[in-house]
Amino acid sequence: MDDGSESAPANDKIVVINRYRQTNTDINRTEVIALAADSDPNVRCQAILALGSRREVNQLGVIAERLLNDPSPRVRGVSAVALGFIKTEDSFTYLREALADTSDFVVGNVLASFGMHRDKRAVPEVIPFLKDSSFNVRLAACVLLIELGHVTVDVLDALDHMRHSAEGIDQNRSLAEVEPIVEMHMAAAGSEMSMEGSVETIDELYDRAYMLKYG
Repeated sequence: MDDGSESAPANDKIVVINRYRQTNTDINRTEVIALAADSDPNVRCQAILALGSRREVNQLGVIAERLLNDPSPRVRGVSAVALGFIKTEDSFTYLREALADTSDFVVGNVLASFGMHRDKRAVPEVIPFLKDSSFNVRLAACVLLIELGHVTVDVLDALDHMRHSAEGIDQNRSLAEVEPIVEMHMAAAGSEMSMEGSVETIDELYDRAYMLKYG
């Protein structure tokens, strides 16, 4: 007989996470930390993102565990975003380690999170991704390098190749597609990684980078 002692449905868990976002009490925090290891990937995502957006520095280990070891690429990608909100030496180190992830989605979110850190030490780590096999990873690398003020001929060449590629032409990629998880939560956490002005297409991004490089 079910006495109600089974784990709460996912919706109830999300309620707990949202309550923590609003109140940030020790009791709610403990519950959210436990939910970061929940069996439901969506619950894990929400819990990790809540801890990150609340800048829970003491929970870096919890977030890093999801980033580096979670079986779900989506959870790992969201964990990267969560670390983007916590600008510490340890979180930067965890993000660097996550660049070895085999998921393009995770790597793209790691690059986006480096943009939140605004740390130019990321530049040498990012440059190799200008030649990555993934279109979105290459684009994310270009966006990040431009944000960090590192506009080189290699960046311009990568953008030029992408804007003339079949993938770039057919899909007319927007920057928002490179950062899907980040974009969803900017309003709640405050935009810390957007470039000045409105950049929507690869052509516009190329033009901006060209002006930054050559004036």
